[in-house]
Amino acid sequence: MADGPVAEENATPERSRRDPLSIVWHLFAAPQVLLIFMGLLALVLVLGTLLPQAVPQGAGEPPGWPVAQPGLHTGREGLAGALGPAGVYDSYWFRLLLALACLAIFVRAADAADLAWRVTRHAGWPYGSQPRWEAQADRFSFSTSVNPEAALGRIRQFLSRHGYRLADFGEGGDAFAARRRPQVLWARPLGYASLLLAALGLIIVDSWGWQEELWRPQPGDSRSVGHGRPYVLRLDRFDLEAGEAGHLQGHGSQVVWLEDGIVVHEAQVRVGEPATHDGVTVRSVGFVPVVTLRAWDRQGNPLPLETAGQDLRIRTQVEVSFVSPEEQPPVFMPGQDRFLLLAFQPRCGDAPPLLHVDLIGESGSEQVRLGSLAGSGELSGDGLRLDVVLAYAPLLRVDHRPGMALLVVALALALVALAVYWIAPPHLIWLTVEPRGQDETGIQLISLPALWARAKAAQMAGRVQGVLADDA
Repeated sequence: MADGPVAEENATPERSRRDPLSIVWHLFAAPQVLLIFMGLLALVLVLGTLLPQAVPQGAGEPPGWPVAQPGLHTGREGLAGALGPAGVYDSYWFRLLLALACLAIFVRAADAADLAWRVTRHAGWPYGSQPRWEAQADRFSFSTSVNPEAALGRIRQFLSRHGYRLADFGEGGDAFAARRRPQVLWARPLGYASLLLAALGLIIVDSWGWQEELWRPQPGDSRSVGHGRPYVLRLDRFDLEAGEAGHLQGHGSQVVWLEDGIVVHEAQVRVGEPATHDGVTVRSVGFVPVVTLRAWDRQGNPLPLETAGQDLRIRTQVEVSFVSPEEQPPVFMPGQDRFLLLAFQPRCGDAPPLLHVDLIGESGSEQVRLGSLAGSGELSGDGLRLDVVLAYAPLLRVDHRPGMALLVVALALALVALAVYWIAPPHLIWLTVEPRGQDETGIQLISLPALWARAKAAQMAGRVQGVLADDA
């Protein structure tokens, strides 16, 4: 009977190379190094996304507004600054970490391409000719009572039946290489190269891309694009698209690009459907209410109203613009010891958007809901009468992302390469057969761990051992 397969230590000596370049190359070729770099990058990205930050105030923003939305940066902060804590993505240590990860990916890509070239071009790659690769191999040794010639015949027949291509490299045919789906080896360097292209796209976006603060225009409002672009953007129309029974189905903004006062491009912008002209993209990220309020007391006297950031003039009519759908702006009533709190509900299922108005007493006590409106109207309660004029404004974002297409395509190629490699994995093994005494034959099977998982390599060794059983 054959003894059980024994996995030997990966102890094949590699030719000593003392030059520093080779040492660095082999260091970055180790898969553990790439995993460490990628893990650190993932950790930074997660922390940068979860941690809130405060950014310079944009025009019209209330002081101290905590930014929970990406995209309210301008200038050199660009897209990277919108991802997390200010300065993290522009720091030298983060750029160094990204460069080291790219270097590790490049080394892995070069090594994978070298292996794919050698295996696909040289079917009979002799074991021992490439010690740098073979030093990483998994080795399995076992013995059988079947004579060497019969053992070779059984193994060859088994491997051929399972789709392996065989090539001898030993004298008398006692050693041969077997490879299965060797062309799939090119998926690894392709995947690594795609990651490098994705990193290039990210660098292009970060270096030459920009992203303006959120724009809340009303029909007729316009703004200059800037950043060396000659265009002026103008919102011509904003519509809430209602379906049957008044159910909200979506919203759209009609935006035009003007150059020297002449319309050069016109497009409809919806959530998930941005419009682009000459590299300038307008995206819809939602909509917010614009509320005009007037108030009267029991005797019908107009009441003064005050909003955050308002000047010191006494007003009986105020306009409240929401910064974001989640905001709940207060409206103060001087001398009343109470205030109004507005809240916006964009949609609940297919229901239309609603504006909720609450009356809150001194120190936040006695909160009473005066009512909810889907459009303009009047509300009254607790000796107060309100006239509410309700309109809506889109939340638009203007940006320029020159490398985003390259980034998306490269990541898609990397995913395809990974899927191909896992669905149809290649396999490369070397196998030697030699007599050990009068009634014993020794078998050694060598498999590269980079091609197959170690468990599958051990499974293959067990199956080879099975075909050499006495009763096989």
